[in-house]
Amino acid sequence: MSAYWSHITGESTVFFASDSTGKEKDAETGYSYFGARYMDHEAMTMWLSVDPLADKYPSISPYAYCAWNPVRLVDPDGREVSLSDGWPPLDEWNKCSSQEKIFILNHPNKARKMYSNMETAVEMSRETYPDLDGRGTERDAYRHAMWQALNVQSVGEEATRKMANAHEYRDGQPMNDMIMDIHNNEIGIKIGRENPNASPEELSQIILNRISAGDMIILVNNNTKMTKSNGEAIKANDIRGLNTVMWIVLEKKGGNNEKKQNY
Repeated sequence: MSAYWSHITGESTVFFASDSTGKEKDAETGYSYFGARYMDHEAMTMWLSVDPLADKYPSISPYAYCAWNPVRLVDPDGREVSLSDGWPPLDEWNKCSSQEKIFILNHPNKARKMYSNMETAVEMSRETYPDLDGRGTERDAYRHAMWQALNVQSVGEEATRKMANAHEYRDGQPMNDMIMDIHNNEIGIKIGRENPNASPEELSQIILNRISAGDMIILVNNNTKMTKSNGEAIKANDIRGLNTVMWIVLEKKGGNNEKKQNY
């Protein structure tokens, strides 16, 4: 059995194994061969060697077949797991951080609704700011706030914040981008909480007003400098969610492991 607890998501996942793989046994060893490694599924449903991509999933045993969850996951060649029902799309699943994947496995119905809300937010941001780039601009700020506002209305504030923060664990996230995203997410969460029955169009106007007022964060100077969304200089005490940013940075660097456990 393997368990993972995250400070950011505030929850754990426990995975259980199955004894069915659909692979033929290797005639010489008697083990199932997947291409990248062998597995003795009759004994413990576990791999006999370390996952070649183990560094991507430090919270899961490198010997765990399908992260101990073969009901929802598949592992065709012994390297990368994916969802067995085809949702989310494989390309999206592969982009997800391990924290996002854990949330999706724990809350599949909420995750599906949030994915739908993301598509709505992306489309509305394109319609609202057709001439702006998607990164670091008012369009980016709008998209994050709209996504989280819709999520709060659909699945509640707690689940919204867990998934929003888990999203920031993705690889290659620059610090300024993370600070901007989490701040704008928090603005969107507050808008959703204060306007539970507002239509998407009404939410859109509220968000645009907040952007004009300088309550959101955007990036300037080739995405190297943060500023308020009205162009004014930003101070540290203007930024929301800085503690969350620090937690994520520490966990990504492996420096905050007191609440991560493998059994």
